[in-house]
Amino acid sequence: MSVINQMLRDLERRRPSAPAAGQPSAPAARRWPWSVLLLGLLLGGLIVLLGQRLWLASPAAVDAKTQPAAVDAVANAPAQSPPSVLPPASPLPSTAASTVPPATEATTVPAAEPEPQAVSIPAVLLADVPADDAEAMARQQQVVLEAAEELATFADLPALPAEPKPPGKLAVTTTRLSSTELASKAAKAADEAYQQRRYQQALESYREALGFEPTRLDWRLRLAELTLASGDLEQTRLVLADGVSFHPRDVGLRLALANLLREQQKPAEALAALEGLVTSGSEAVAWYQLRGGLAQQLGQWPLARSSYEQLVVLAPTEGRHWLGLGLAADASGDSATARQAFGRALSLPGLSATSRDYLTTRLEQLGGKP
Repeated sequence: MSVINQMLRDLERRRPSAPAAGQPSAPAARRWPWSVLLLGLLLGGLIVLLGQRLWLASPAAVDAKTQPAAVDAVANAPAQSPPSVLPPASPLPSTAASTVPPATEATTVPAAEPEPQAVSIPAVLLADVPADDAEAMARQQQVVLEAAEELATFADLPALPAEPKPPGKLAVTTTRLSSTELASKAAKAADEAYQQRRYQQALESYREALGFEPTRLDWRLRLAELTLASGDLEQTRLVLADGVSFHPRDVGLRLALANLLREQQKPAEALAALEGLVTSGSEAVAWYQLRGGLAQQLGQWPLARSSYEQLVVLAPTEGRHWLGLGLAADASGDSATARQAFGRALSLPGLSATSRDYLTTRLEQLGGKP
């Protein structure tokens, strides 16, 4: 309003000075209407020009009390909603009688994508700006314009990705298998691999099963068979020796271990594997045969003779048993028993030609009949 006051003061200086004394003066009734009319026209024109200038500086005058609510409404608009339109600007406060007409155009902000964030627009209250400060009002309008541009820019941004929902809690249960269940599972896999002739896998599965249940004799014998077939005699011996420690009275394990040791040219260890075991039945024949042969190889003739004496009782029709008994008796100096055993051996089948030639020659030497 300082511009208007300045113009009023200029008009005041341009008014004619009072007439000198003695000069005739115009009647006051004639000068007053024209002065008032001219002053009113000038004042009205200035107000209109000032209002148009301020209005052209901003597309919409935003009231300090309604602006934050309008911005929040636009920022929090839901997805897929029609574009939000800012409300028309409120008239600027003025000390003049006339007011600035409301804005005819509204700024349209495109609809934001789902879940936009609220934009913070600087709150500049028009009421805090003096009405007679044109420059402050212009700065106020510039702030509003920048805020509107910032809001429009934010409306064009792509939607932020929806925050993923935390996964639901999974119920985790721990199932502990017993050693028996684990052993059965490994043995089942071993049996399937053995039937499909995948012997290496079967070997590893049987070894795993025995790790859980080392007393299973059938698994141990199958593992010994597979390791022996692979050519690893030492590993086979360890498998059988462990089995004997768990089953010391098992004749099959003892025989398998003793035969393996004999194949490794270890007759003394093989004979020791048979000691301390008393057998009967069908397995007794194999046990006495192996023990008698190992004792004969080591020159332990009394042990060999006792073994073959049991064999001629268990299997009297086997020529090899009588041959073994005759050799043990002959080595110990019992010629009579030797002649009798050699003669019986020649009368039975199952001897090789070399064995028969030896028995014929030895009988002649002992004075017996061939």
